[in-house]
Amino acid sequence: MELLEGVDQGWTRGKGQSFLFRKNISKDTLIAWLRDFAQRVRQNPEQHRELGRRLQKLGNLAWRELSPVAARLAQELVVVEKPREEGTDTEVDGDGLVTDEEEAKDTITDFILSILTRQYKQGDLLGAITSVDKCLEIKSDDHKLWTIKGSLLSELGRYEEAIDSFNRAVTIEMNYPSAWYHKGLALYHLGRNEEALINYDQALKINSDYYEAWNNRGNVLRELGEYEEVIASFDRALEIKGDIYEAWLNRGQCVGKLHSAPLPSSALTRQYPQLNQRGFEGALASYQLGLTFCTQDQHPQGWGLLHYEIGRTYYYRGRKSLYTRDAGRSDFREALKHYNQALQTLTREAYPQDHLELIQYLIRVHNALHNEDERKKWRNEGLEVWSQLLNDPHKSSQQKRQLAIQFIRFARMRVDVLLEDNLLLEAFRAAEEQKNLYLTWILDRQNQHILSPTTRDI
Repeated sequence: MELLEGVDQGWTRGKGQSFLFRKNISKDTLIAWLRDFAQRVRQNPEQHRELGRRLQKLGNLAWRELSPVAARLAQELVVVEKPREEGTDTEVDGDGLVTDEEEAKDTITDFILSILTRQYKQGDLLGAITSVDKCLEIKSDDHKLWTIKGSLLSELGRYEEAIDSFNRAVTIEMNYPSAWYHKGLALYHLGRNEEALINYDQALKINSDYYEAWNNRGNVLRELGEYEEVIASFDRALEIKGDIYEAWLNRGQCVGKLHSAPLPSSALTRQYPQLNQRGFEGALASYQLGLTFCTQDQHPQGWGLLHYEIGRTYYYRGRKSLYTRDAGRSDFREALKHYNQALQTLTREAYPQDHLELIQYLIRVHNALHNEDERKKWRNEGLEVWSQLLNDPHKSSQQKRQLAIQFIRFARMRVDVLLEDNLLLEAFRAAEEQKNLYLTWILDRQNQHILSPTTRDI
């Protein structure tokens, strides 16, 4: 009881741990005491909400062993609580409905969601899904919780399951645009572009200022080859919110591929006439204007990615011109300048995947400029980051599969390094290991396509 009172008064985790140490109380002993205490409190319903509040504060101290126990006990208290008898002081809402039980449910779900938030920030997506499932046991008709679950499943690459969750959400509340939007994202990742477009349009029908939906609508239209409508969607997103770096990146990539097709007129292009350009100049215009909206301090990832794309734009022009004129080396040097700027924010610690993507192009441009020492330096760092990502315990097998395919060049680089070191047997084993791994994934992918959803669930 003294621990709960101390936490209620604002104890930190360190102070709580110090208290346990002084009292010679192990975490197992504390968990057993909490369970016994909760059992006793069940005899006095008036204390349910107070205990739930204190358990929530205890969970917020981020003790991994205690948080799940506290959440489960808090949930059990809600289950055993009975409606108050007629004539007691029970709160009533405007429709004459008793709100006391709903408030108790809100307290518990808020507590569990605070745990979920920590799990998500730590990369523990499976733990976060377990937490949202606990919330759904309490509030199964909460469309926002179903949407959260679907979004978490999508991040794990479990798109079919995610779509089921989004369908539950829109069945409960069909005017919730976030569920339609995220369902569209999952469909897009499955290559079901026409269905994705329908869901984005449904989200926009509910909220026409949903800039994320406009941006991803553009991505779907790009897959369908509708370039004029693609750029119109990106422009609409940027008219609503100018610092969406994804939309600037997408717009630049699209106009860079257009050389003669007319660009649609929009409020954005009328305000910034340089955006009417196409090809190389059009791509640069989009990225450079994007940098004025996405500053380094406010949008470090977007700022870095915009510099990265400017570098890529110069790099690819350099590759084309290298065989016709000496301008290629000048373009490579310009590309390197922007890659180095991108490194200021796309660090290994902050954005490891973006950092690894950037390293791939640093290796290429140093190779083009014959900077052998720099090429090897970045190759070695890339192999370290690649290995770190593939061995991340918080990533699902599906996520690791996607990473391995995205960065397949590093699998080959690993073999090259072993060959350079004259480790022939190790090189052969590494090559064989990668071959078997990719073949297994390909077969798994094919098997998933021929299984019915019911069989897969079983």
